Amino acid sequence: MSSPRTTWALGLFVITLFAPVGAAEEFPSQNATLLAQVPLSSFSSNPSSGNDCWGYTSPSGREYALMGLNNAVAVVEITDAANPVIVGSISHQSSPWGDIRTYDTYAYAVNESGGGLDVIDLSQVDQGVVTLVQRVTTGGLSRCHNLSLDTDSGFLYLCDSNLNSGRLIAMDLSDPSNPVTAGQTAVAGFGSPHDAQVVTYDSGPYTGLEIAFCSSGGTGLEIYDVTDKQAMTRLSLSSYPNQSYTHQAWLDGTRQYLYVNDETDGVNETVVFDVGDLTLPNLVGTYDSGVASTDHNLFWHQGRIYEAEYSSGLRIFDATNPIAPVQIGWLDTYPANDAGSFNGAWGTFPFFPSGKVIISDQTEGLLVVWPDSPPLTYGFGGTRAPGRITPSGHVFPVRIEAVEGSAVDPLSASLFYDFGIGAVEAPLIHVGGGDFLGVFDPMACGTIVEYYIQASTTVGVPVRHPAGAPTAVRRAVVAYQSSVVHADDAETDQGWVLGLPGDNAFSGQWERLDPLGTASQPEDDHTPGSGSTCFVTGQGSQGGSTGDDDVDRGTTSMMTPRIDLSGAQAATISYWRWFHNSNLDASTNENTGPAEDELTVWASDDDGQTWSLVETVGPTGSEAVGGWFMHAFDVGTFVDLTDEVRVRFQATDAMSPSVVEAAIDDLLVLEIDCNIGPPGIAPPRKAPRSVD
Repeated sequence: MSSPRTTWALGLFVITLFAPVGAAEEFPSQNATLLAQVPLSSFSSNPSSGNDCWGYTSPSGREYALMGLNNAVAVVEITDAANPVIVGSISHQSSPWGDIRTYDTYAYAVNESGGGLDVIDLSQVDQGVVTLVQRVTTGGLSRCHNLSLDTDSGFLYLCDSNLNSGRLIAMDLSDPSNPVTAGQTAVAGFGSPHDAQVVTYDSGPYTGLEIAFCSSGGTGLEIYDVTDKQAMTRLSLSSYPNQSYTHQAWLDGTRQYLYVNDETDGVNETVVFDVGDLTLPNLVGTYDSGVASTDHNLFWHQGRIYEAEYSSGLRIFDATNPIAPVQIGWLDTYPANDAGSFNGAWGTFPFFPSGKVIISDQTEGLLVVWPDSPPLTYGFGGTRAPGRITPSGHVFPVRIEAVEGSAVDPLSASLFYDFGIGAVEAPLIHVGGGDFLGVFDPMACGTIVEYYIQASTTVGVPVRHPAGAPTAVRRAVVAYQSSVVHADDAETDQGWVLGLPGDNAFSGQWERLDPLGTASQPEDDHTPGSGSTCFVTGQGSQGGSTGDDDVDRGTTSMMTPRIDLSGAQAATISYWRWFHNSNLDASTNENTGPAEDELTVWASDDDGQTWSLVETVGPTGSEAVGGWFMHAFDVGTFVDLTDEVRVRFQATDAMSPSVVEAAIDDLLVLEIDCNIGPPGIAPPRKAPRSVD
C-alpha cells in the first residue's frame, strides 16, 4: 500500500482512503480498461514531460515499458500491472522529443538536444539492473528525432538526425552493443524521413528485399529499397489530399496496406495506401475517430490499429476491413477537450505477449491499459456487495469469472479495506473454481469502511471491483442493524437553505443545478447513473450560467434540511464533495502566490444556532485541486443526536486573486444500531463545540 489519498474522522478512528502502487486516476474510456498509471512525479529524474514509449519482454517472459521522458528513458516492469515497478532509468540531455527501440537484450534511445545514440543493456533487467553501455557519436552524431529497427535484418535506422541533412542512416547491429554505420540515403533529390518503418520481406515478389516506408514530413510518403546499404534506392514518392506533414506510418500484417497519419493537416484523418506495388502506392481509403484531435503515432497488431491521438488519448480500431477501419474503443488521457492540439498522448505500444497496451502521455506519464472490457467479472452470491458488516467479523461470498481466453490467478485475489487502524490487504479464500470468500476483521460498531476487491488474470491483468477503485470504492457501515434516515442526491429540492446570515461573497453563491465543467469545476455531478444535478458554487444565475463566476471576495454558505436523529443510538453522515482552490488570478491568468482558500463543514444540533467544526478542506493538499471525494463522520462525535441536526457547507475566498469552486452531492444519513447481538462499542464522547 502506498500514500494515503483521503482521511476523515469517525468516532475515535481515522479512516484512510488508500491508493496502492499503480493506482490510476480515472480517465473516460470505452471498451478499454485502465490498469495502472505511473505519473511523472514517480520518476526519479524529476521530468517535466513525457514523450514516446516502447516495450521489452525479457527472455523470462517478464514485460517492461520503456517510457521516454524529457530528461531520461525509464524502465518500468508491468508484468503484474497492478503493481508497476520502476526498475531504473538512463538520463540524457533535456529535450521534449525522444524515441526508443529494442533489439536482442538492448534498447536504443535518441533525443533532439544532444548526446548521440544511447545503447542500453537490458540483459539484467529481471535483476533490477539497467546499464548505459555507451553513447554513440560516430561521425559527429549528436541529435536525432526518431529511430526505426528491422529486427529481421538486424539494422537500426536514424531518422532526421544532425547528419546527412537528416536523411536515413543505417547502423549494423551485428554486435548489438556497438552499432556501426553501414550506409545512408543520398541527399540530392530526396526527403528527410521524420519516421520510418523498415521491414524485410519473406514472401511474395519482394522476398529478400529490405524496404523502408518513410514518413518524410512536407515531402510526403517515400518508399526506399534499403537492401544494399551503399546504394539505397527510392522506389516511389506519394502524396494524398490535404497532405501537410506526413508524420508516421505502419503496415498491416499482410504488408498490403499502409496506414499514414499527418500531424499538421488540421483534420483527424488517417489515410490508407495499397502498397502491393511499391513503385505505385494507391490511396484506397481513410478513417477517423470522429473528434477533432490530431492523429499521431499508430501501430497495427493482430487485426487492430492502436493510435495515439494527442488530446483524445488512445484510439482502437478494428481493421477487419483494412481499407475502412472502425473505431471500437478508446481511453482519453486528456479529458479537458479533444481539440486539434499537441496536448496529451504521444505514443503507444501494443505488442506485449500478454495483450497489455501502454500509452505515454506528456503530462500524465505512463498508463497501462487492457484494450477491451475487463477480462474478469465479479458477483456476490446472488446479492450485492456488502453494505453492512457485522462488528464481530464478517464473511461474504465472491464469485470471480474470466471471459473466454482469460483465466483468473486465484493467488492474486484480495480484499483491500481500511477501518481505522491502517490499510489492510486480506487475501480472498479460494474455495474452488471461481468461488472465494472475503473476510473482514472485527471492527467497532459505527465505523464506516471503504473497500474494494482486486484479482488478476494469469498474464497479470488486474481487475478491480468497483471498476474505478481505488478512487471509487464500496462503502459499508459496521453495525448489527442500520437504516437510512435521509438520502439526498440533489435531483430534487429537499429543503436545503442556500445562503445564510453573514454571507458576503460578491459572486459564486451556492445553487442546485447541472454543473458546467471548467478547469476548476466539475462537468458532472457525482450521482451514478441518471443523476445530473448537485449543489455547486460559481455559476451565476440558474438558467444563464457561464461556468466562470467563482466564489469571490468573501463567504457563501448553505445548510441541509433539519435531520431528526433524536431516536438514534448512533448515526453517521456522509457526502461527496468537490473543492478547487488555486492561486490563479482569473483576470490576468497569472499565479499570485500560495493558495489561501478553504471549504469548511460544520454540524449543529440546535437548528443552526451553534456549530461544531467537522472538517476543513484546503487551502492546500490533494483534495483542494478538484475531484470528487467522499467524507463521512460519526455525528455523536461532534453534536448531540437531536431532532434539529443540520450540516453547513461554507466556501470562502480569502480576498486575494484566486479561483475558488466547490460542489456537494449525495448526502446520506444512517442510523446505527449497536445493541443487537454481542455488546457493541459505545459511541465516543463528542468533541467540544464552538459557537459561530
